[in-house]
Amino acid sequence: MTARLSLPAVALLLAAPLAVGCKNDCQQLCHAMADYAADDCGEEWSKDQLKSCMDDQKEAVKDNEDLNEVCADIADGLKEEWTCEDLAVYFD
Repeated sequence: MTARLSLPAVALLLAAPLAVGCKNDCQQLCHAMADYAADDCGEEWSKDQLKSCMDDQKEAVKDNEDLNEVCADIADGLKEEWTCEDLAVYFD
């Protein structure tokens, strides 16, 4: 018996590599923070807030390439080192 994927599942699988391919580490951190806030803290960023974070981080990394490495390090330990209270400042 073979497993069949629904059309939305196939679309998601095809779109996933495109969604992360062009983001720098700081932009990926925006998504990691938003996911963590939603999944663990019950808070959600609006699409506009996420877009703003992405735009800000794109420009920040252009001005400081070392920042990309810092963001990668933060993302690696996000759930271990940040609490929901740490993220709360982004939802005031």
